[in-house]
Amino acid sequence: MQSNGATNQLNYNNTEGTGLVANFNLQKNSQGPEYVFLYQSKNLQECKDINEKNFKYMGVSVDFKTLLSAYHVIKGDYGIQIFIQYSYNQENRESEKVYKVSTYRLSTRDMVGAVYNFNTYYKQEALFEIDNDIEAGTKIHRIGIMFYQDGNFINSDGHIDTKYNINKLKNILLRNLSIEFGDDLPEDVIDEVKIYTTNGQYYDSAQLNEQLNEKRIQLK
Repeated sequence: MQSNGATNQLNYNNTEGTGLVANFNLQKNSQGPEYVFLYQSKNLQECKDINEKNFKYMGVSVDFKTLLSAYHVIKGDYGIQIFIQYSYNQENRESEKVYKVSTYRLSTRDMVGAVYNFNTYYKQEALFEIDNDIEAGTKIHRIGIMFYQDGNFINSDGHIDTKYNINKLKNILLRNLSIEFGDDLPEDVIDEVKIYTTNGQYYDSAQLNEQLNEKRIQLK
């Protein structure tokens, strides 16, 4: 996510090694598929900082690793789910706050690469527009972040064989979770990327002294 410098970033560097087991269901209180709550804001100062700057976008960045090759998975969802609780005052009842929750997901549908066969950590990113969820007078009250798997992993036969994981070893892992809030770039700000090539289809390091072609691409 690009911004004009007005950003707030929340980093969760203690998430390395956090993992889930594909298709593992929590038995306690019938809570459904396994998940891990990574964060819930308790220090509301960070929410105050975000509200004061009236940010429009939320960017999510996280590294995933999956150990599912033995299952030959072709379908199933995992990722990061972010809950933002908004507070606002009811009309004519200024002392009584009302809350609503909006949910944002970075799921396998948003990822790039072989999402069931990340044999090392791969960075995944998503950008969400949040200003449409903020009504007049509404403030972000609390932020919650959950690492989830939907328990719906299947192979071409319509199931996965759990004999490969009788000890319930974690096979969906994450690290380096970062949430960033920011704004649009000002209209007059343009980034440039310079691409240099030699006079041919291939770049040959032996030709470094030859004249280079320069191309400029404007990025928005």
